[in-house]
Amino acid sequence: MEIRHLFAREALDAGLKPVEHLYLVKSGILELLDQNNEVIAVYGPKSVLGMSEILKGGKIVGTVIAQRSTSVVAIDKSHVLDDLSEAEANVTEMLGAVVDTVGRRSVAR
Repeated sequence: MEIRHLFAREALDAGLKPVEHLYLVKSGILELLDQNNEVIAVYGPKSVLGMSEILKGGKIVGTVIAQRSTSVVAIDKSHVLDDLSEAEANVTEMLGAVVDTVGRRSVAR
Protein backbone atom coordinates (compact mmCIF):
# COMPACT_ATOMS: atom_id res chain seq x y z
CA MET A 1 0.00 0.00 0.00
CA GLU A 2 1.31 3.43 -0.88
CA ILE A 3 0.04 6.99 -0.96
CA ARG A 4 0.31 8.75 -4.31
CA HIS A 5 0.09 12.51 -4.70
CA LEU A 6 -1.04 13.89 -8.03
CA PHE A 7 -0.92 17.42 -9.37
CA ALA A 8 -3.88 18.96 -11.16
CA ARG A 9 -4.41 17.29 -14.59
CA GLU A 10 -1.81 14.58 -13.82
CA ALA A 11 -2.77 11.09 -14.97
CA LEU A 12 -3.13 8.39 -12.34
CA ASP A 13 -3.40 5.61 -14.86
CA ALA A 14 -3.95 5.31 -18.55
CA GLY A 15 -6.77 2.96 -19.35
CA LEU A 16 -6.93 -0.14 -21.50
CA LYS A 17 -4.40 -2.06 -19.47
CA PRO A 18 -5.03 -4.55 -16.68
CA VAL A 19 -5.79 -2.96 -13.31
CA GLU A 20 -2.99 -3.58 -10.83
CA HIS A 21 -4.19 -1.42 -7.92
CA LEU A 22 -7.31 -0.52 -6.03
CA TYR A 23 -7.41 3.23 -5.42
CA LEU A 24 -9.03 4.99 -2.49
CA VAL A 25 -9.30 8.76 -2.91
CA LYS A 26 -8.04 10.46 0.25
CA SER A 27 -8.43 14.03 -0.94
CA GLY A 28 -9.12 15.85 -4.18
CA ILE A 29 -11.04 14.60 -7.20
CA LEU A 30 -10.30 12.07 -9.93
CA GLU A 31 -12.01 12.09 -13.30
CA LEU A 32 -12.38 9.17 -15.68
CA LEU A 33 -12.09 10.40 -19.28
CA ASP A 34 -13.20 8.51 -22.37
CA GLN A 35 -11.36 8.41 -25.72
CA ASN A 36 -12.70 11.89 -26.56
CA ASN A 37 -11.49 13.32 -23.23
CA GLU A 38 -15.08 13.62 -22.02
CA VAL A 39 -15.64 13.08 -18.29
CA ILE A 40 -17.62 9.86 -17.79
CA ALA A 41 -17.15 9.44 -13.99
CA VAL A 42 -15.98 11.50 -11.03
CA TYR A 43 -14.45 10.12 -7.82
CA GLY A 44 -14.19 12.25 -4.67
CA PRO A 45 -12.86 11.59 -1.16
CA LYS A 46 -13.61 8.08 0.16
CA SER A 47 -14.43 6.84 -3.36
CA VAL A 48 -12.96 3.54 -4.52
CA LEU A 49 -11.73 3.02 -8.05
CA GLY A 50 -10.80 -0.30 -9.64
CA MET A 51 -12.64 -2.86 -7.49
CA SER A 52 -14.92 -4.26 -10.19
CA GLU A 53 -12.01 -4.37 -12.65
CA ILE A 54 -9.90 -6.33 -10.14
CA LEU A 55 -12.72 -8.78 -9.44
CA LYS A 56 -13.50 -9.30 -13.13
CA GLY A 57 -9.90 -9.15 -14.35
CA GLY A 58 -10.80 -6.20 -16.54
CA LYS A 59 -9.39 -2.87 -17.55
CA ILE A 60 -10.40 0.70 -16.84
CA VAL A 61 -11.80 1.95 -20.13
CA GLY A 62 -10.40 5.45 -20.15
CA THR A 63 -7.80 7.67 -18.55
CA VAL A 64 -7.95 8.65 -14.88
CA ILE A 65 -6.68 12.16 -14.12
CA ALA A 66 -6.63 14.42 -11.09
CA GLN A 67 -9.00 17.36 -11.43
CA ARG A 68 -6.90 19.20 -8.84
CA SER A 69 -4.21 18.26 -6.33
CA THR A 70 -5.26 14.79 -5.22
CA SER A 71 -4.01 12.06 -2.91
CA VAL A 72 -4.91 8.40 -3.30
CA VAL A 73 -4.07 5.23 -1.44
CA ALA A 74 -2.95 2.56 -3.91
CA ILE A 75 -3.44 -1.03 -2.74
CA ASP A 76 -1.90 -3.80 -4.81
CA LYS A 77 -4.53 -6.10 -6.29
CA SER A 78 -2.85 -9.19 -4.81
CA HIS A 79 -3.51 -7.81 -1.31
CA VAL A 80 -7.12 -7.05 -2.21
CA LEU A 81 -7.68 -10.57 -3.56
CA ASP A 82 -5.95 -12.19 -0.56
CA ASP A 83 -8.10 -10.17 1.86
CA LEU A 84 -11.26 -11.10 -0.06
CA SER A 85 -10.35 -14.80 0.07
CA GLU A 86 -9.79 -14.57 3.82
CA ALA A 87 -13.05 -12.66 4.28
CA GLU A 88 -14.92 -15.24 2.21
CA ALA A 89 -13.57 -18.03 4.41
CA ASN A 90 -14.65 -16.12 7.54
CA VAL A 91 -18.15 -15.50 6.16
CA THR A 92 -18.47 -19.17 5.16
CA GLU A 93 -17.46 -20.20 8.68
CA MET A 94 -19.94 -17.74 10.24
CA LEU A 95 -22.77 -18.94 7.97
CA GLY A 96 -21.97 -22.53 8.89
CA ALA A 97 -22.27 -21.64 12.59
CA VAL A 98 -25.61 -19.90 11.97
CA VAL A 99 -26.95 -22.93 10.06
CA ASP A 100 -25.81 -25.22 12.91
CA THR A 101 -27.50 -23.00 15.51
CA VAL A 102 -30.74 -22.76 13.54
CA GLY A 103 -30.67 -26.52 12.92
CA ARG A 104 -30.25 -27.25 16.64
CA ARG A 105 -33.14 -24.92 17.48
CA SER A 106 -35.37 -26.65 14.92
CA VAL A 107 -34.53 -30.12 16.30
CA ALA A 108 -35.12 -28.96 19.89
CA ARG A 109 -38.68 -27.88 19.05
